[in-house]
Amino acid sequence: MRRLLVLAAAFAVSLPAFATTPVSSCASMNWVNTYILYVSSAGDCSPYLATPCAASTPLQFAASFFGYNVSCAAHTFKWDFNDGTPTVSGPTPVHVFNVPGEYLVALTVANGSQTITITQPVLVGGAIDFSYHATGNVVWFIIGPVLPTGVNTFRLDFGDGTFATFDKPLTEIAHTYASPGAYEVKLIAGDTPRVSHVVHVVFGRSRAVRH
Repeated sequence: MRRLLVLAAAFAVSLPAFATTPVSSCASMNWVNTYILYVSSAGDCSPYLATPCAASTPLQFAASFFGYNVSCAAHTFKWDFNDGTPTVSGPTPVHVFNVPGEYLVALTVANGSQTITITQPVLVGGAIDFSYHATGNVVWFIIGPVLPTGVNTFRLDFGDGTFATFDKPLTEIAHTYASPGAYEVKLIAGDTPRVSHVVHVVFGRSRAVRH
């Protein structure tokens, strides 16, 4: 929480200056001691909160370190927000995501003897999920409204040995189950399952469920 408050204060005060000349030899950077923090101007979205960030809202990013002396040498910082915008430099940029989605932000840090790239997912505009409604053994699934960016293949695994592919949110997919029962349906991005719900199929009944 202390890190979050310090980062939120970056909207009002200047962060400490980073070294511009070598002071001493540097320890090795890794994913434990080098990481990305971000926070909205209102403090309502960050890596420590489950709430998605609102689209078109400025986010303060910061290259952050734990147990690593950033004053050991001059460091460079390059940010790729993976939203089609140009890369930017500097330890604490402000960025705005205008389109809902999940963005894998990449930060490359170099100190003259080592270069490391770390990533941090940022969810903008809503949850990665799906809803469904059923009439008997026919179930309609609605994807979205948000899908991860940087992934080209998406599947909906219906839990009965079949699946459907799609490439955009708010896609509606109808599926007919051959037998009644409980089916675990999974939304898969690339090869990674992202969310699942158990769908109960009861022949001869209609039911609507919204997640």
